[in-house]
Amino acid sequence: MVRQAEGELDHIRWFGPALGSSDIEYSVFKTLRRYLLLRQCRRTWFRAAVLVAIVTGMPVLAQAELVTFSFEGFLSQIDAPLTSTWSPWQAFSGTYTFDSNEQNHGAPGAGFYKFAIRDFHATIGAAEVMHGIPGPSGASGGITIDNDSPHDSYAARINYATGPPLPESEFAPLGFTFNLVDSTGSALLNNNLTSVPPTLSAFQERTATFNFYRFDPLTGNTAFASAVGQVTGVAVVPLPAAAALFGSGLLGLAGYCGVRFRMRVMGQSSSVGS
Repeated sequence: MVRQAEGELDHIRWFGPALGSSDIEYSVFKTLRRYLLLRQCRRTWFRAAVLVAIVTGMPVLAQAELVTFSFEGFLSQIDAPLTSTWSPWQAFSGTYTFDSNEQNHGAPGAGFYKFAIRDFHATIGAAEVMHGIPGPSGASGGITIDNDSPHDSYAARINYATGPPLPESEFAPLGFTFNLVDSTGSALLNNNLTSVPPTLSAFQERTATFNFYRFDPLTGNTAFASAVGQVTGVAVVPLPAAAALFGSGLLGLAGYCGVRFRMRVMGQSSSVGS
């Protein structure tokens, strides 16, 4: 029906109604013309969005809002089976990516975003020791935010991790926990999951725990070992250049379409009125 209306109105789209038309006909013409120009602008917007998405490899409609935090620190406590690989004061770093729009699965007053983390990488020394893999839900882990009395806490837990076994002990990656605790209960304002990293100085306990395991096929026993470190920094990782270009391109296109739409309407209105 819209296509038919466009065809029938094609002869007045640029020239206006015939001479002697009533004020009502002129008003109808202006309304239809505004609709058609706006529809054309929306088509241009969508086509440009699809083109940019194809070029950059980004989805046109993204339901998730992914945010990446980086962290760094040094090892402070190492279980005996791992001392042949690392020593105290050895530096570590890593990143975890999560969906800031993840649903809260916690009880009222609690923040439990159990499927939030989508990617994870951790390095001790100069080598990457583990990275996240998708679990049954598609997530590598979750984030817990507790703003309840008597303390505040923020924890990012990687439940599904993998990586090569440590050559010295044959222990393999099992998981990771990034944990912040404030005993005064004043570090957090609420339980919301946001794209702003927690303020590290507001927490007294700031630890990162790297968990490993080794399965003995002869005895059927599984041994566990951990390396615990002190977190000294956490920050948000800026968006990649492609994502920034995608957003700025769409904003520029929106501005261009708006200006073009207003100029056409004003130009045609003045020509019809004369």
